[in-house]
Amino acid sequence: MMNVNAMNSRDIFRLYAALCIVLFLVFPALLKARQQDTCPKSAHEFWSEFRESVLDKNEAKIISYTSFPFQVKGALDDSSSRYIDVNEFKIFIPKLFEADPGLTAEPTTMKRFVSDLIALPAPSCNKLQNQLRVGQWVFEEDKSGWHFIKAYIED
Repeated sequence: MMNVNAMNSRDIFRLYAALCIVLFLVFPALLKARQQDTCPKSAHEFWSEFRESVLDKNEAKIISYTSFPFQVKGALDDSSSRYIDVNEFKIFIPKLFEADPGLTAEPTTMKRFVSDLIALPAPSCNKLQNQLRVGQWVFEEDKSGWHFIKAYIED
């Protein structure tokens, strides 16, 4: 082991250069690992179809992708949840579109966010690859496919 007090400027430069090289080689790999797509192909296919139904304001199609009872929860951790049926969901759809996704500095709407989000960003799915979150909306896959299950929205 080298005595730090006995190191000259040349040794310090070499140590610094070696550290920079290691960081230069490792950092991109760590960054890439963090940004890898965590969603299966089925999630991307579902998102494309669901997104189209939102942009077309096709309420019947949105409802067909939704699991009932549908969970509505406030955006804060301590917010309570409630469950709504299909009839209440129909009334609730405009609120889903107008909710702020909370992901940008400037306020926007989920409708605008969905419009701008052509493909799912990485990572969007959980580690089990059975749940997907887009802004304030949550989707889950079961044996019958992907479903819209929850929205984090102040009711």
